[in-house]
Amino acid sequence: MSGKSIFDKLWERHVVTGKEGEPQLMYVDQHYIHEVTSPQAFQGLRDAGRKVRRPDLTFGTTDHNVPTVDIFNIRDLISKNQIDTLAENVAEFGIDAATHGSERQGIVHMVGPEIGRSQPGKFIVCGDSHTATHGAFGAIAFGIGTSEVEHVFATQCIWQVKPKKILEVGVAGGGSSAIILNAIKDIDGSFLYSIDYNEKYYRDYSRNSGFIVNEKFPELSNKWKLYLGGLSAKYMEEIGGDIDLCLLDTAHINPGEFLDILFILPYLKKNAILVLHDISLYAFRGRDTETTCGNLFTTLKGKKMTPNENYFGTEIGNIGLIILDDDIMERIFDYFYLLTLPWTYMISKEDIVVAEQFIRKHYGENYAKMFLNIALYYQKKINDTKINDL
Repeated sequence: MSGKSIFDKLWERHVVTGKEGEPQLMYVDQHYIHEVTSPQAFQGLRDAGRKVRRPDLTFGTTDHNVPTVDIFNIRDLISKNQIDTLAENVAEFGIDAATHGSERQGIVHMVGPEIGRSQPGKFIVCGDSHTATHGAFGAIAFGIGTSEVEHVFATQCIWQVKPKKILEVGVAGGGSSAIILNAIKDIDGSFLYSIDYNEKYYRDYSRNSGFIVNEKFPELSNKWKLYLGGLSAKYMEEIGGDIDLCLLDTAHINPGEFLDILFILPYLKKNAILVLHDISLYAFRGRDTETTCGNLFTTLKGKKMTPNENYFGTEIGNIGLIILDDDIMERIFDYFYLLTLPWTYMISKEDIVVAEQFIRKHYGENYAKMFLNIALYYQKKINDTKINDL
């Protein structure tokens, strides 16, 4: 039901064979190599009597073992041997390269874009963990191991599983983002998309939402994209579908998560996992208005779990996990009807327009009218209450 992201379209364009969810053979548009992870791969080709399949789509440079100041003063013999070996290998196999001391020589992830080989739409690999930086040019790019380097040499293809997509709606300072990123840092192909309505951290307006990751754990940010400012509906088309896991932790008061779930549902993969925070918060704070997450958890259809957290000295869990049912989209009326419950705050006119347009696109005209009628009703009710309180 959801639109495809640029990533989804580029991925599909490069699939040679294989089903989604399983390893797929992907065609590689650009293969970068350097002196550290390529020697064994070249030797593997020799041992098997193979050539490089597409030397024209391969480019090498020396960077890992080159001194920063005096580039020719290489005292480590292993480093010197690796640099010399790359020069010999690219010459033997007919590969263009920015060899040691040449004008083009430099850091592999700077040389590629500088010479125009990194371009939007390309599928790029390199035997280096920082290859993902080429994604800034609108490409799919990631690091590979030495055995995979040899495979790309021989076939110009690589086996990959489409990345696991995680969505986090509600970031605040970014503590949960950092925990998720640390958990997935070694999981191949995983990526976190985070959205927060507020551009500034609600407890300290001198800092941006999500600041903890950028300030404390910048090394984790290569698997993270952060969207700040406005409803999640504004960003879902760019993020795209097939989301495997979603963590929802926003307002905790109506309409809050009732709206968020409507924006998220069209983009979730079948049987996706949804994690809701503070589903029992109202029971401990004694605030009748903070029932949003609990009501949503009760209404959503799927296999449900609540970890025993000993929350507030009780056996009641405050985190709700749902493996959504196959027919989750067939029960949309139930989720829209939650919006009829009393609203604690009023969304802006701009947000009403954004939400109404999103709902019309994904759920149809009748549900768009239903939302608009509910929103206008509570807009008047909340405004009248404010006037009466003067």
